[in-house]
Amino acid sequence: MTILYVDDDAVMREVIQLGFRRAGYQVIAADGGRSALAVLECGEVPITIVLTDLSMPVMDGVQLAEAVKRRWPGLPVVAYSGDPQRQLRRPADGQWFAAVVRKGANAQQLLEVILAAVAAPSLPEPADHHFAGLGPVCDQLAVRSVDGQSRN
Repeated sequence: MTILYVDDDAVMREVIQLGFRRAGYQVIAADGGRSALAVLECGEVPITIVLTDLSMPVMDGVQLAEAVKRRWPGLPVVAYSGDPQRQLRRPADGQWFAAVVRKGANAQQLLEVILAAVAAPSLPEPADHHFAGLGPVCDQLAVRSVDGQSRN
């Protein structure tokens, strides 16, 4: 299983990567919504689930989840946030997430939520579609995996 973890906080990215690596999972970290979409669009590493912070500049977690679900409806997205009630402002915001987990949950709880979201039935993938403006970003994208290797 490969987890795409999206958070603008570098310390959180390192902590989450380390925790999941110790549990035997591969994690690719992105520093925001746009870079997460670029990772998904490149398709070099098959992503099993997206775990995202909600509060991020430029593209927040809700906007990211909506974009992911429109392009890859079968890919589960889990929100991981310090204050999800405040950050999910509109009732419809929650529809994009398989689950919402408050930061501070222990590693076992987070892993259980992720495994449940991955095991839930999903919708088939849509026909090929590309986001405007993402074109050949794969050539310039360097993604650091939990083992420290860069992938371009």
